[in-house]
Amino acid sequence: MTVVAGAAAVPASPLLLPEASPGLPARDAEPVLRMRAAVEATVAALPDADVVVLVGSGPRGFRERARSSLRPLGIATEDLVLPVDSELLTHATRLTQYPVLIGGGLSVENAVLARLIHRARGEVPVLPVSVAPETDGQVLVNIGAGLVEALRDTHRTGVVLATSDLSAGLDRTSPRYEIAGAAAWDRLVLRAVSTGDADALAALGPTEAARVHGRGWGPLTVLAGLAATARLHPVEEPGYEVVRGVGRLWLRLGHTGSPDVGGAFRRDGNAPLTLPRGTER
Repeated sequence: MTVVAGAAAVPASPLLLPEASPGLPARDAEPVLRMRAAVEATVAALPDADVVVLVGSGPRGFRERARSSLRPLGIATEDLVLPVDSELLTHATRLTQYPVLIGGGLSVENAVLARLIHRARGEVPVLPVSVAPETDGQVLVNIGAGLVEALRDTHRTGVVLATSDLSAGLDRTSPRYEIAGAAAWDRLVLRAVSTGDADALAALGPTEAARVHGRGWGPLTVLAGLAATARLHPVEEPGYEVVRGVGRLWLRLGHTGSPDVGGAFRRDGNAPLTLPRGTER
């Protein structure tokens, strides 16, 4: 039985949702539309499965209710509610020691993921989990491994969709203005992901990830731990573009890797990558 049929990482910007950003300045329209098309294709290419695991950044824990609301962004659209796989939730909580969060809605990132998967799949069961930005990288890798075990214990075939927004300090148009070393950090993330090195990715945070405001590092590291356990490969080169001053990464993983990219994700890869000295960008 295939436990994890496939996985993907995509940005979780509300820019991906036309209902959240119906009007775009002319200078942003082309890159935003390109990003929307790339993310839509990445999500649509996920294989069929019993459940979709959503991994975003936010308060630590699993949500017992998957309510996607855009009201925290000041957008008065109708809420979307997807069914949560309660049996998988019970096993995942036990294996990862993450709490179940009662009440409230999904974090903004998972709210965006829920709408993306609903657009592609309809009313599919989900398991939403958020990881705190300050979590140690190896802990995140272990959470990914625990999610695989939870799927195996419940005899589920799952796919995983994680957020992957990188530095928000790349240039003077960025939300966090211009942060020294931000572009170099994004390049190291891309290199770790392209070569399937979960340990190298884990070593790029949490302190440095927080400094460059790379909110997708945590969910991406969970995905790397899951991919290493499930022996998933990158099926194509990761996509990357700077949109509105933020590094946006998208990636698709499966059981048949592309010969042009790295092999299966692993936990015992090369020595952790280190940031260059000084303020190299």
